[in-house]
Amino acid sequence: MAMEMRLRQRGRSLLTAVTLAVSGFFLGALLVFLTIQGLIFAGVDVMNAPAVQLVISTVMLQGVAFGLLALGYLKLSGLGFDFLALRRSTLRDGGWIVSGLTVFFVLYVAMNFAISALGIPVAENQVAQIGAKNPDVLLLLVPFSLLLIGPGEEVLFRGLIQGTLRQTF
Repeated sequence: MAMEMRLRQRGRSLLTAVTLAVSGFFLGALLVFLTIQGLIFAGVDVMNAPAVQLVISTVMLQGVAFGLLALGYLKLSGLGFDFLALRRSTLRDGGWIVSGLTVFFVLYVAMNFAISALGIPVAENQVAQIGAKNPDVLLLLVPFSLLLIGPGEEVLFRGLIQGTLRQTF
């Protein structure tokens, strides 16, 4: 009986986590659509400005939609901010961050060297293409990444979704 109840709780947690993730993307798509339509209505030529589209889609989806969904769910469910298990970074955390970034950078340089030496063609992505044509957009994405995008993703996925799964698994 207890095992059956535990399995039911796990299934419910998994369904909640998947629903939150999918809802975040749907809410983001809706916010991106409404923002672009609002700008078009205001006379801004967004359709011929891929850099503007990139900033709007990234900020509205990953920053605003994810963050709003997480905060709204916490409020409606009565969980409160304690559920997110937020804490201040320690000196040890800083060491992991610096070490991780150093290892990442070394591997990145090594991979680029190997790819160049082997003559492997590199695939282009949309952000790189837009950034090459309009580097100013990358300057906009840096503060947005730190202030909206990162926190929005972390609150929804690491805080809320992983917290929901952590309760029952």
